[in-house]
Amino acid sequence: MWASTAAVLVGLAVLVWLLPSRAPSRQGRGLRPILAALQARLGGVLARLLPSAWAARLAVDLERAGLPLNLPSFVLLWLLMASGLPLLVTVVAAGAGSLGRLLLLMAIAAGAVGPHLWLRMRIQGRRRRALRDLPVFLDLLRVAVEAGQGIDAAMAHVVPYLLPPLSDEVRRLLQQLRLGYDREEAFTAFARRLDLEEAHSLVAAILQAERTGGGVARALASQASYLRGRLRQRAQEEARRAPIKMLFPMALCLLPAMMLLLMGPAVLDLMQSLRQAR
Repeated sequence: MWASTAAVLVGLAVLVWLLPSRAPSRQGRGLRPILAALQARLGGVLARLLPSAWAARLAVDLERAGLPLNLPSFVLLWLLMASGLPLLVTVVAAGAGSLGRLLLLMAIAAGAVGPHLWLRMRIQGRRRRALRDLPVFLDLLRVAVEAGQGIDAAMAHVVPYLLPPLSDEVRRLLQQLRLGYDREEAFTAFARRLDLEEAHSLVAAILQAERTGGGVARALASQASYLRGRLRQRAQEEARRAPIKMLFPMALCLLPAMMLLLMGPAVLDLMQSLRQAR
């Protein structure tokens, strides 16, 4: 049992070590290329075992999450988590009785569902941050275009003033355009990675303005106005949902304390009266 747990932990450490880093590394020398090839082959075998629709959806989610992981690496990491956590809990909580069994069930659930939930939470966080910075991006882009710059030069001029993940995605879009990607394909991939309806609308407006020869600045201004209206509408919807969201915490936290304060003295008086009656 200890050997199995150690093997899983070593596998996790090796996989984390093999993650791509920002610093350039020499290829073809040392142990890392051999382990990377082994990890890619094993992860590829595991990825091919998944249903095709699920594998495609998971690959899109990894792209939207902005992770430096491909599908085989994430599937291998998921397998190691799903097997390593139960083994670790089994070794640590051996002989704990019912508590150990409960911890084992929790570890199985966390290892099986945890990576997917973490991936979804990361995607939602990226979407919120990108949506927060999108109006500023549109305003700066419109000012740069009205000053006489093209849309590509305007994005390159604006990107230092943005925050991740929007700045990372704009840099990736500019890099793809410099490498000769098709403009429509590059912009569509940019909107797909952000996974925002507002980003799809912005890309459609820019491409239509370029296709028809219309004013890009006017399209950006209309998109900025539309986006602020959408954000205002979402804020109003969240404000309307707030009382419903507050109902359950109030019922679970405040109501018992209130009942204790209101009913406590009466219960104590009743108990005292019953003792005296005896």
